[in-house]
Amino acid sequence: MSEIEELLQNDDFVRWVLSPDEVGRRYWEAWLRQYPDKAGVFQKAQELVQYVHGCEQKDADTLKQKNIAPWLWDRINEQIKEETPVGRVVSLHPSHTHLPKAVLVFRWLGAASLAGLLGVGGYWLYHQDSYRPPAVSPQLTGLTVNASGRSALECINKGNTPQLVHLVDGSLIILGRNSSLHYEKFLQKDKREVLLDGEAFFEVAADAARPFYVHTRGLLTRVLGTSFRIIARKEDENITIAVKTGKVAVCAEHPGFTNKVPEYILQANQEVVFDTRLQATGKAPVTDSGLVAKPDLPAENFSFSDAPVSTIFRKLSDTYSVKIVYDEQQFSKCLITVSLDALSFEEKLALVCKVLGVKYREKDYEIVIEGPGCQ
Repeated sequence: MSEIEELLQNDDFVRWVLSPDEVGRRYWEAWLRQYPDKAGVFQKAQELVQYVHGCEQKDADTLKQKNIAPWLWDRINEQIKEETPVGRVVSLHPSHTHLPKAVLVFRWLGAASLAGLLGVGGYWLYHQDSYRPPAVSPQLTGLTVNASGRSALECINKGNTPQLVHLVDGSLIILGRNSSLHYEKFLQKDKREVLLDGEAFFEVAADAARPFYVHTRGLLTRVLGTSFRIIARKEDENITIAVKTGKVAVCAEHPGFTNKVPEYILQANQEVVFDTRLQATGKAPVTDSGLVAKPDLPAENFSFSDAPVSTIFRKLSDTYSVKIVYDEQQFSKCLITVSLDALSFEEKLALVCKVLGVKYREKDYEIVIEGPGCQ
C-alpha cells in the first residue's frame, strides 16, 4: 500500500480534513513534524479527500460521466446507503458522532478499490474536471521538533500562540512564541535538564531522585516538582522567574571566582527579576497575575477504545518525539482498550505493553517492542 493510500484509509485523517478542529490540527502538525518528508503526500491526500467529497456533493454522477471506474462509484454509493455498522476505528474526536459520507467512502474501500480510484483514470479526472478543491497547506508555522544529535531534541515555536511540549517524565512545558527548548529524549539517572531560549510555562512532574534544571541566559533554575514561568527573551533587558506552585531556587550559573553567588528561593506567587548582569534586588510578590496563569490549551486525549495498537504507538511517538520500533505485521491484529491520561511516557508505554503481554527496551535512543503480537 502506498503512503497516500494509507492516509486516505485513515478515518481520523479523512474526518479531520472534512471537519477540521484544533485537536486534529495539533495532532497532524505533530505527525508532520515526525515525518517532514511526507508533507507533499499529506497535502495531496488532503486534496483528494476534498475532491471526492466535492464530487459527491456537486454531482453524484460525476465519475460515471467521466467513464472512470463506474463499478467503483456504484459500490461506494451502495455502501453509503447501507445501514451497515461502521468498522472499529480510533476516534481522535469523540464528539464527532456523525461521520460525513466521504468518510464512509474511504472506510469501506479496500486497498485494491482505492488503487482503482487513484489509478484507473483518477489522476486524469483530478486534473481535468472543472472542480478544484481549495489548496490546503500543512500548518507548519507552529511548533517544530528537530533532532539535536542522537539523544537530544530541539523544539522551536515559530507561531504566534503557545505550544505544548511533552517530556517523557510527565512534565509539560508550554513554549511561548519565538522560543526554543533543548532537552534529552530520555531520562538521565540523576537529573532532568532543559535549555530555554525565550519564554515558557513549566509544570514539572515530581521526582525527588531527579531534580529538574532549566538553563537560560546564564541563569540556573532548580526545581523538584512545581509550576512556574520563565521569561528570558534576548530582546528584553530583564529575565523574570515567577512561581505558581511549589518552590524553585534560582542563581547565576557561572560566577566569578571571588564572587559569592546569591541564590533566590521562590515559593508560590513569588518572583525575581534579573538584569543583564544577572543581578537582582531580591524576591518579591508576583506583580502581574498573568505571569503565573497557565495558558489554556486543548488537553491531549490518551483514552482508546478497541484501538489498533499501531494508532497508540503512533500517538505516543508523535507526542513525545520518540521513535517506537515494532513488527507492524505481527501487531496488525492487536486491538486494545486503555486509558493513558495523567501518566508519564514510561508509564503509558509500560501499561500498553502489559496489556499486550510484551516487553519494551531502549536501544540507540529508540524504543523497541518485543513480543509475539496478536496472531
